[in-house]
Amino acid sequence: MGWLDIPTALFILGVLYLMAPVMTWAVLGRDRTPSAAWWCLGGLLFGAGVILASFASKLPALLGVLLSNVLFLSSCALRVQALRQDLDRPPAWRWMGWLVGLLAVFTAVTHWGLGWFTLRASVNTAVIALGLAYVAHLAVCVGRQEKSRNAHMLASVYAAFVVALLVRVVEIIASPGGDPVPVARPVSTALIAMTGLVTAVAGHFCYLGLLLDRARRRERTLLAEQAHSEALSRLQQQLRQVERQRSIDQMSVSLAHELSQPVGAVLTNAQTGLRALQQQRLTAELLAPLLQQIEHSARHASRVIERIRSFIQPSRHPLRAVDLREVCDSTCELLAADLQARGILLVRTPATDAVLVRGDALELTQALLNGLRNAADALMQSPRREIRLSYGAEAPWAWLRVEDSGPGLQADELHRVAEPFYTTKTGGLGLGISIADSIAQRHGGYLVLGQGTPDDLGGATFELRLPLPSPGPFTAP
Repeated sequence: MGWLDIPTALFILGVLYLMAPVMTWAVLGRDRTPSAAWWCLGGLLFGAGVILASFASKLPALLGVLLSNVLFLSSCALRVQALRQDLDRPPAWRWMGWLVGLLAVFTAVTHWGLGWFTLRASVNTAVIALGLAYVAHLAVCVGRQEKSRNAHMLASVYAAFVVALLVRVVEIIASPGGDPVPVARPVSTALIAMTGLVTAVAGHFCYLGLLLDRARRRERTLLAEQAHSEALSRLQQQLRQVERQRSIDQMSVSLAHELSQPVGAVLTNAQTGLRALQQQRLTAELLAPLLQQIEHSARHASRVIERIRSFIQPSRHPLRAVDLREVCDSTCELLAADLQARGILLVRTPATDAVLVRGDALELTQALLNGLRNAADALMQSPRREIRLSYGAEAPWAWLRVEDSGPGLQADELHRVAEPFYTTKTGGLGLGISIADSIAQRHGGYLVLGQGTPDDLGGATFELRLPLPSPGPFTAP
């Protein structure tokens, strides 16, 4: 092999093995992972081992033989760990550490203690070949799992390197004599140098391609999840709007009655004033109360209409400071006529200090309205028709609670009642509790459904829990 200087070829190969992982690590940038770190570190160790082997004839055997073989096997162990981590397999540091340690002891005993250079060289080469063969096997597994051509090419490159090492084992066994220095067998060493050159360049490019493919897949998955989340958010918003409109539709008769009272009062007072004017007995003392009553009735009707209008329109308001007392007031005003028509007594706990949360007042009103309507529906067959509405706070949570005196919920219903389209009511859509749950989650809270105790009203409980704002400047709306 006079045309090829073996030490020079091994030195160049070692330099390439040092450069390849550095370039790979630099190209990865933000896509660096622990498995990539193990792989690149393995490449650095292999390059260092090859450089030591290139100077084996000029270095003490402790460096040229023992340390180079330890570096080779440690490199295999790191790359095995990198691919096992890519496959989500448990770490194998312990048995790989034992293997490296045993190989070091074996090398020391056979080289210095017994002088069995042929056995040492053949066993060391065979063990390194087995390690690289396992790397190729894991690369095939990664290729099948991720359907990656780069992983299969990586396996092919390492398989070729394994073949070159096995050729060297055969050459050592066939010609057991000779110099114990690793570069003393030029034929197999040249073959190893050439296949190692391919492994250093193509192998790292294949692994780099594998990591970049994986990063692109993660990015596509992230974009798909983001698009799905946005579509789901839009769908939930549409469902909330539909449910609000449906609630108003169901309450239309009661709301008509609620509006007929102030409108009728306006008409009556206006007719009274008109008759007094016709009879020429209209005085300031008679006119002032009539106008005050007309103003009061008109304001009441306007407030009811404004509640309905704001409740139906889509919510586009950012989260802001919301007083739970105002949420209870607006919800009760929307539902008062309906509850009265059904003969249901709504009991509210005495007013407490303002309880502020960060949220959307319209959505919180809808969630509470859904809870009250479900409680009212549950009381239709109950002899005692009573609902208790309360709110309060106990760090770190604020809460809105609805309790009823109905039959309550069965154990299996408690687990399913928040599922979309699950309903226990005839003609129900099964969206009310599900929407309330999604509103609670959007506000960083959660919905608690349970069964009341005899000390309470004894029926179902609906509790919306919302996080209290963190300490700091926070103003009421």
